[in-house]
Formats: sequence, C-alpha cells, structure tokens
Amino acid sequence: SINIKNDDILAFSNSLDALVISLEKEDKRETLNNLASLYALMPIYTQQFTEDIEKINIAYTKSCIINAYVLLEDDRWDDMQNEIINAINYFDTIINSINMEKQQSTISKIYILLNDINNSIKIRDKKLFYLKYVNLMENATII
Repeated sequence: SINIKNDDILAFSNSLDALVISLEKEDKRETLNNLASLYALMPIYTQQFTEDIEKINIAYTKSCIINAYVLLEDDRWDDMQNEIINAINYFDTIINSINMEKQQSTISKIYILLNDINNSIKIRDKKLFYLKYVNLMENATII
C-alpha cells in the first residue's frame, strides 16, 4: 500500500529466509552478510514511499554502518573505512537540514560518533571498533 515494488518485497523475503537459515546454522559471517542485505533494502524502500531526503539519507547511513561492521569479520579495514566515509557523506546532508533542527543535538552527537568510529578504523583494533559501533548504533536508533 506504500508503493514498494513487488520485486523489492520479494528480495526482502528472500533475504529474511537466508538470515533465518544462517542463524539456524549459527554461521556468524553469513548471518552478518544476510543482515546487511536486509539493511541495504531499507533505503530502497524509503525512496519508494517518501521524498523526504533526510529519512532516505538516514537509511543509507545506517546501511553503510552495518556494512562496515560486516567487513570487520574479514579484517577489510580499507573497505570498512570506505563504508564509514559513505555514511558520513550521507549524514552530511542531514546535519544542516531545516527539518531536523529539533533534533540538532542528537544529529551533532551522531556526526561526532561517525567520525570517531572512522578514526578507530585507522587504529585497526577490533575491540575498539566494536565499542564505537555499539555506541554509534545506540544513538542512531534515536533518529
């Protein structure tokens, strides 16, 4: 009813099925990949039911953050940094948004956390990245 294409709905269903199977197999890497596939669909869905650029960019930002987390399992630090830089770029458009003025302190905090996690990637310490990731995602759920 919100004009999401049938193929995109089927892609979600297929990704969800794959996620359940990988969870049953207790395959962490596959589970993370399937979770990232689901999150990658969120911005696509958001674009199909709204023209609100802030909502769309928030969805892309979250997808990039999840992708960076998935890449950590394979120690793909350069690719992780690219994903976080993409997240920062999507989030840059939100920072000065007139529609987000009421949440400006939250937006500023998340922007700082995004840059903080980007800096942690340069150190290449998994535990540090995990800590920064948890902190970022806890705050990202607010927007």
